[in-house]
Amino acid sequence: MLFGTSVVFLLLTYIPMFPAFLNLRENDPDRERVFRFPFEGALMKVALAVPCIELVLTIVATVVPLSEAEIADKVPMLIGFIVLLLIGEVVRIVSARDRKEEYRGLTPKLAAARLAAEAEEVDGE
Repeated sequence: MLFGTSVVFLLLTYIPMFPAFLNLRENDPDRERVFRFPFEGALMKVALAVPCIELVLTIVATVVPLSEAEIADKVPMLIGFIVLLLIGEVVRIVSARDRKEEYRGLTPKLAAARLAAEAEEVDGE
């Protein structure tokens, strides 16, 4: 049960990478990258959605009992997953209680400011 739950949480951490990648590509497209993603536009969104959907389906197949034979094995794991997820959300909400400004991620305005600061840095050298 512990191994299965840890695998689920490991898989869960990969899901936000795909929307974050899309956010970077939309808000900061001019930055030079280490590698070039081969797709753009709708094809890029599909290429990012497929592994995200596969991760969600894998998590569901791991923790949700899909037959009577799996109930004894998966219900404790499902309960543990829900309890740990709720604890994590409580910690997240409590830790954000005194925050004055919520960080919304990389916006086009912030990306432009960062590029301008980097250009000044290069010019100053």
